[in-house]
Amino acid sequence: NPTSRRVLDGEVVGLLPTPEINNIPFLGWYTDLTSGTLVNRNSVVLNTKTYYAHWANSYTIFDTGKVVNAKFKTLAGDTLDVDYPYITQDENVVSIERSTTAPEQGTVTENVEATGNTPIVAWFDNGVIKYYTEADDIFLNADASYMFNEFEKVTNIDTSFYTSITTDMSYLFSYCKAIPSIDISRFNTSHVTDFGYM
Repeated sequence: NPTSRRVLDGEVVGLLPTPEINNIPFLGWYTDLTSGTLVNRNSVVLNTKTYYAHWANSYTIFDTGKVVNAKFKTLAGDTLDVDYPYITQDENVVSIERSTTAPEQGTVTENVEATGNTPIVAWFDNGVIKYYTEADDIFLNADASYMFNEFEKVTNIDTSFYTSITTDMSYLFSYCKAIPSIDISRFNTSHVTDFGYM
């Protein structure tokens, strides 16, 4: 991978390389060594810039989008379509968000993590699907398709996860009819090959 690239002042940076180190997920290129703003292919270059590679420290990965979708809907009390549970319409959930605290003992939970690393525990609480993990960073699965599909009353989806290993985002937010906007500023879509009906 090149260590530098020439881009004319005022132009977009374009597609940046995705470095690999010992299978540790790459978070993306940032404007600062320890924090900063995520740089994507549409970021405009003004003057000379240095971008810094960020890597996950402690991380876990969501199960596939279809599996997570079905587990969220089961927690919300939905009766799932037997053949296609991820297309079942949900009208019980108004928000999906990461929690900073674990669920109380005795709460009905589902593990929505795929990798055998740190679990991601999800539960339903008064219209809100909450999920918690002790890992610092959460990544969407390579196949994140349908993950939030058909949550028709949702007005908020916490997108504080990383997407740099995701290849399929098809139907990711489809039929989320009530949500006014979704913050995708952290999304690194350099590996995504399917955005269909996202």
